[in-house]
Amino acid sequence: MARSYASTVIAAPADEVWARIRDFNGLSVWHGGMVAESEIEEGSFVEWWTTFDCDRDQIDHWEGLFANEVFQGGFDALKAHFAA
Repeated sequence: MARSYASTVIAAPADEVWARIRDFNGLSVWHGGMVAESEIEEGSFVEWWTTFDCDRDQIDHWEGLFANEVFQGGFDALKAHFAA
């Protein structure tokens, strides 16, 4: 099973970030991806990962796509939202 992971620090108070991302039905407001599960802990550190099955020769492609485009794209969009 493959796993893709990304993390970031958002330059905003944790309660403001959580207020924006709390409702994952509103995820399209800041990122058009999909979320199956989330967990909040203290601080503004955000991490996001997925595990998935794919052909062995496609693992690098899908791990990179999720980490660099889906997850990092979401983090970048969230950072931009708070920078405005």
